Amino acid sequence: MELEDTSRIEDVLDVREVNEYLSSGWILIQCYVGGHREQGTTAAQQPHFILAWQHKDRDPDYPVGSAAEQRHQEMYEKLIALGTGEIELSAGTVSALQSRGIYTVTDLLKTSESKCIELLGARRAKEIAAKFDELNLSLGSFFADESAEAGTSKVIKEDYARRKNELHEQLTDALSSILLGEKIPLDVVNAQTGEIIIPANLKITRTRLRKLARAYDHVESDPSPIRNKIREIIGEFEPKFAELDLEHERQIDKIETGEAFQKAGEK
Repeated sequence: MELEDTSRIEDVLDVREVNEYLSSGWILIQCYVGGHREQGTTAAQQPHFILAWQHKDRDPDYPVGSAAEQRHQEMYEKLIALGTGEIELSAGTVSALQSRGIYTVTDLLKTSESKCIELLGARRAKEIAAKFDELNLSLGSFFADESAEAGTSKVIKEDYARRKNELHEQLTDALSSILLGEKIPLDVVNAQTGEIIIPANLKITRTRLRKLARAYDHVESDPSPIRNKIREIIGEFEPKFAELDLEHERQIDKIETGEAFQKAGEK
């Protein structure tokens, strides 16, 4: 790649951080030793690594947690908080936007280009799209990310429900191995709802055992050897349910902590 392909330059001082930049697709174009003053000390020699981003087809990928990434995020957050009158749009376009309740760059990020045309006409929509190109933003990108996020959330929830149902069926099979077709001299109750899942002295069906499996963490009955056996079987499955629940919570947290927001910022 040629130097004229460079779209961004970073001066990095830490060797470990340099390796992270290189892994992210940056190119080392220069290295030199210069003065660097630490607080409370005299000047000392400090290596400087000059890295270039030369991928014109996409925005720079900054190493997670790097000072550059933090600066980039801070600049992006300030940019999207700007009012529509602060990004050099014509007065007529700003007035038209505000009359339709669109006051900030964030509002525009939630408005698709087709919606802009519908609201403002093709000429003003073209002006806004051109300005967004200059700012390296995309009209409607928040809306697109929210739609993708909703789709991702739906897939996660469906997968969680499917895997939990599989565990319920496996627990039902395990309970069936000792209880199916049997009668027991005590009621087994859902302690949360008060429902009698398995009535005393009635033949136990798979339907009742499936109910028992689904209420595994709320099962209550009088002390007896059969209660101990039920608890033993359920106890083997409890870590599996707990692990599945924890994994599901982590996946949902990843969505809710703003990854979609960050993706919009990369556009």
